Amino acid sequence: MIPADGPWHTGLAGPFMLARLPDGAELTYVDGQLRGEIVSDPLDVANPGRRWERHR
Repeated sequence: MIPADGPWHTGLAGPFMLARLPDGAELTYVDGQLRGEIVSDPLDVANPGRRWERHR
């Protein structure tokens, strides 16, 4: 749980999942209030990847 009075936290940007396929392709699933989306553009996949590394 993230305290409401704490500083901004990368987890507040919304849920996502990172996936690496057997052929080496990387995808990200980002979830929003209205719908989820599978993203495959390397530049768009890199952002959640960096967020995950900071959080981890």
